[in-house]
Amino acid sequence: MMKFKELTKKQRRFRLTVTAAAAVLAGAVLTLTLLLRSTVPLTVGGFDIDGGLYRYFVDTVRAAPADYGLVAGSPESSIREEANKLAAEYAAVELQLSAKNVRLTAADKANASTEMNKIWHIFGVYYKSIGVEKTTLARVYENRAKRDALFALLYDTGGESAIADKDVLAAFGVNYVVFRSFSASFTVTDAQGKITPMTAAEKKTIQTKFRNMLTEAQSGKTLDSLYSAYYNTEDDGLPMQILGKTEKAGYGEDFFGKVQKIKAGGIAVVESGTEIYLVQRDDTSPKDAEYFWRYRMLCLKVLKGADFNKRLAKDAAALSVDGSESVQKRAAKAVL
Repeated sequence: MMKFKELTKKQRRFRLTVTAAAAVLAGAVLTLTLLLRSTVPLTVGGFDIDGGLYRYFVDTVRAAPADYGLVAGSPESSIREEANKLAAEYAAVELQLSAKNVRLTAADKANASTEMNKIWHIFGVYYKSIGVEKTTLARVYENRAKRDALFALLYDTGGESAIADKDVLAAFGVNYVVFRSFSASFTVTDAQGKITPMTAAEKKTIQTKFRNMLTEAQSGKTLDSLYSAYYNTEDDGLPMQILGKTEKAGYGEDFFGKVQKIKAGGIAVVESGTEIYLVQRDDTSPKDAEYFWRYRMLCLKVLKGADFNKRLAKDAAALSVDGSESVQKRAAKAVL
């Protein structure tokens, strides 16, 4: 091998130039790495939370401070502290699924994208104004899907803390009612659009009609045919409805409880608010019904959602956190 001193002057000059260029390039890469690192507000367990994500979490806390134990006008430091916890949970989900080598299905990704696009359509201009791009929001919604996947790995069938089907069915029965119905109002609307309560006599007339229809239903008439006769319309078939315990969907406060008392397959007259209903509970076994599987995850969350949130928060708190407060303040400035 030719020694350095044996090289020609031209060859030595070339080697020194290449060596110097390599040193400059290495220095530039290091400088760029440090520069990029200086713009990352938070690193959790080695996972970078970039500026866009960080601003999203800050905005989430700012928009609903009560959800995080804060009040309107809470100090910026308190808002950033809660945002850091959200960021840590985001990182914990990403790291845990990666460690388990679990990926979202194409359907999961499509659903996440659909939900994200709905929000972007409404709030996209606002998000861009605070430095949150559409790609960032897409990552947030995919992380939510990953969070659900992690939840399912724990509590769904085959999970390490799987919930028995009988418990899921019980949760469904407590938190949802499945029924078909039609109604009439106890109010009247005049030509000017003013709504007023019916007289006692008018109200009694409607109540009598609905009780008579109930008798007909108990004698074998279908709910659809009764609806068609009452409203003099075509029998198109009344749709099946699913109502959650905490949902209102235009029904009165006591509607859910009254429908829940009707036995499976039974029919009853229900008065709620300013409406009177003829209601028929679904008689399909939830375990055999398609709607049950659509609501299964929601039922699991009713049972184990709080436990999972505590578990994830604990896992997130155990991760190492690195970040510059000054960088976090700069990132949050666009939001606060």
